[in-house]
Amino acid sequence: MAKVSVVNRITIPGKHVDPALSKVHFQPLGGELEVTFSLARETEIGQGWRTGIAIDASTSMQSSFGKMVAGQIPHPIFKRYLRKDWARIEKRDGAELRVLSRDAWEDAFANGLLRWTFNEVQEEGRKFIEYMATNIDAENETTLIYFSAGIEGDKIEESGPVSVAECSTVSIDGPEQIPFGQKKTQLLPALKFFDSRFPVAPNGLYVFITDGYIDDINEVKSYTATLAGRIASGKRNPMKCFVIGLGIEVDERQLIDLSNLATGTNINVWDYEKAENLRQVTDLIRDIVDEIATDSSTPGKVFDDQGAELQAWPEGIPPKASFRIADVAQHFELELDGHGERVRQELYPADKEEAEGDG
Repeated sequence: MAKVSVVNRITIPGKHVDPALSKVHFQPLGGELEVTFSLARETEIGQGWRTGIAIDASTSMQSSFGKMVAGQIPHPIFKRYLRKDWARIEKRDGAELRVLSRDAWEDAFANGLLRWTFNEVQEEGRKFIEYMATNIDAENETTLIYFSAGIEGDKIEESGPVSVAECSTVSIDGPEQIPFGQKKTQLLPALKFFDSRFPVAPNGLYVFITDGYIDDINEVKSYTATLAGRIASGKRNPMKCFVIGLGIEVDERQLIDLSNLATGTNINVWDYEKAENLRQVTDLIRDIVDEIATDSSTPGKVFDDQGAELQAWPEGIPPKASFRIADVAQHFELELDGHGERVRQELYPADKEEAEGDG
């Protein structure tokens, strides 16, 4: 699911989408519209989904976890700290370094000169963990772990399963027993953890959030190929992994390569998504859950506004279904097997100026 830039895509406002559908958008393509829609999600609790979130705990993420100090101490205040023996100046590698005592730190924080960075991971993490736990996990909980911790970035720390009831208050502030990772970002330990965490679950959905270069990407690929073989042969139940690249330092090429990895089977373990910020991560995870949990077992057909059949899905409508229709068409109709009446969806609602453009 590697992202492709979408230009001039129009999303139909939710209030104008038929209740049988989830999202509908279209893109003009030279006399035609390429329409994409999803059926309204029906949670597949009976399929035994287990879920997990793995968040990068390398040093570069400390600020996002609220673990870095922001602000500065004005020179007159620092001179006062020196006079009170609350500070000293050291020379390291030819540079002067200000060193503060505990009293100086407390005074600087008390007077608003210094502050901890905002824990944006916790603010958004509570939202997307709750969404996964509520909407797809069979036990209404999601397992949270931190990966790429420790000196070599090869450690993980399990924060434990987070239930729906705990989501609004759970602390998500990085590893407590292991320091943030320093030298490398290693993804394989987290993948192995979820592979072994729910070995008999009928289905697994695991999301990995990282903000940097993956140093053990070749090892991840090798393990993934073996994992896909186990799934294809029936030795392991299906598990689906999504890696979300956060921010501008992500090496997108290596994550796209991972999502396109040829395993010699028809099993695609990884998909990749890109997020500019943590709020976008929340939106992406909601989309992932909606797509995974959509009931696509219902066959169907789609017709244009003149009654001509455009496309049929005899084996079941996919989570994201697309078809093309003339750009002059005002609506399309969807026929769901066993549902009797057709679903009619307007392409140009009365207040179409509210439609949301994506490009």
